[in-house]
Amino acid sequence: MTFYASAIATGTFGVTTYGDLTITFTPTPQVAVQIAAINDSSSLEALRSAVTPFFACVAQRVAQTTLAKFRRFEITPGKQVPGLPPGHKWEVGSPVVVREGDYTTLRGNVKLQ
Repeated sequence: MTFYASAIATGTFGVTTYGDLTITFTPTPQVAVQIAAINDSSSLEALRSAVTPFFACVAQRVAQTTLAKFRRFEITPGKQVPGLPPGHKWEVGSPVVVREGDYTTLRGNVKLQ
């Protein structure tokens, strides 16, 4: 069987007191599954009714566990920046999540650590 699955989940962004970015998703994402090819077409209807709820469960778990929290945003440029001492990194300090029109942005002060 060849299939395509996609999910759309709504959620909210936030920032913890430690500067970590958090994402809280709604409990049930919208899932669409398209079966592109199948060897045994007699099982097509059974697969359609089973595959979509399965992927809805997977999408929900991924959203709740994998995408729930990001550590502080920091970049270690290494040797790409001439004159920057080894081991230093750029970090976004005092992050704030802002909604402007159709865009959600993360703002903060970039500082050298």
